[in-house]
Amino acid sequence: MSEQSGGAVPAGWYTDPEDANRQRYWDGTTWLAQGAVPQQESEVVAVSPVPVTQAAPAFQAVAVQESFTFDGGAGTYWGTLVLASLITVFTLGICYPFALVLKERWKAKHSFIDGRQLVFTGSAFGLLGRWILWLLLIIVTFGIYSFWVATRLQRWRWENTKFQTLRFDNVIVPQA
Repeated sequence: MSEQSGGAVPAGWYTDPEDANRQRYWDGTTWLAQGAVPQQESEVVAVSPVPVTQAAPAFQAVAVQESFTFDGGAGTYWGTLVLASLITVFTLGICYPFALVLKERWKAKHSFIDGRQLVFTGSAFGLLGRWILWLLLIIVTFGIYSFWVATRLQRWRWENTKFQTLRFDNVIVPQA
């Protein structure tokens, strides 16, 4: 039997959980009391089914390992957010790339996938030229261009988020 979307097992004839040589009808919620012995591989003859209370067909449980962890705290988050907001407000949005890099580095520093820490490698200076151009286009188009800027910023975030690499600076390799 295969599990359908939504977790429900479709009604049909399946191997009897009590006798592997017989088949029983599963109506989608319960097993029926009477079973049948297949006459051919493709043909099953039923004997007046009567509903009974019995467990649903068994499925193999799959252990799900937690693959993502986040260890950031509220204090450092709010401190980073306040600083990023101040940078953006006092520069009238021109230095927003510096605020963005500050927030993204904080998120990456506290994020782990399969035990591997993320690191944000983006540079505010690398984004600043594009940001000023985008900001001017947003102003000229009365905000319409901001829809495109949002997706470009998201792409830039992901292009600059990587797994931290292990460094072996102080490893002594024995010579043969």
